[in-house]
Formats: sequence, C-alpha cells, structure tokens
Amino acid sequence: MTLWQAVTVTELMLEGRLLRRQGSRTVLAPPKLVQPLALTS
Repeated sequence: MTLWQAVTVTELMLEGRLLRRQGSRTVLAPPKLVQPLALTS
C-alpha cells in the first residue's frame, strides 16, 4: 500500500465511508439514510 492509498483510506474511515473491524478486513459502510424532518400541527 502506498502512502497516498493509506491517507485516502484513513480519510474515508474518518468520513464514515469505510469500516474496519477487528480480525476482519476493511469494508464499505452501509449508506446513511437521510430522512427530512416534517413539521406536524
């Protein structure tokens, strides 16, 4: 792994796009669901 790849992986982990699990490989994080807030009266 090059330094550039390591920096990119670290940035993606900080953004929450990659997950690193103990004893496993690094995997893509599931997409975050964005639900708009609705005001009700």
